[in-house]
Amino acid sequence: IINSEGTFFLERVQDHVIETFKIAAITPAAKLLNAIKSVDFGIPRADEIIRDLGKEQLIEGIETLLDIATLEHWDVEIMKHILKTACFAKKFSDPNDFDPNRYVNVVKHMIVLTKLRHSDVCARAITYQQFEKYKPKRILKLLYKFRDYKHALTLIDNLNFK
Repeated sequence: IINSEGTFFLERVQDHVIETFKIAAITPAAKLLNAIKSVDFGIPRADEIIRDLGKEQLIEGIETLLDIATLEHWDVEIMKHILKTACFAKKFSDPNDFDPNRYVNVVKHMIVLTKLRHSDVCARAITYQQFEKYKPKRILKLLYKFRDYKHALTLIDNLNFK
């Protein structure tokens, strides 16, 4: 939805987002969010929560958190919190079970998308899925067309274009 005040997304909330953030949620992603909350408040329960999850549920929780972070369009603080939780949980996983490059790629893409959404030159209403489908090189051409060189350089730096 585009109006004179800004650009807004209207979409159905995904089931895994509802299952993670509802009251008394017991999904692996919700447990990881509780673990990071324990760390933030200085309660030594985080290790216990992580150990109770096990290897498969830990990986499932990290993947769910990364998916939820890609769905967050507006509130950067929520996105940062979700990515911080995924980073915290990633430390407890084996690199053979969970590819750390997936986390790094999501973070870099979300940095670029956030800057594109809040551009002073021409804000773009684009989701992570649209960004993946549209291909970054085509977005780079679009940024050149609108003379948004600052964000073009951000895209080049974060996505390692040469």
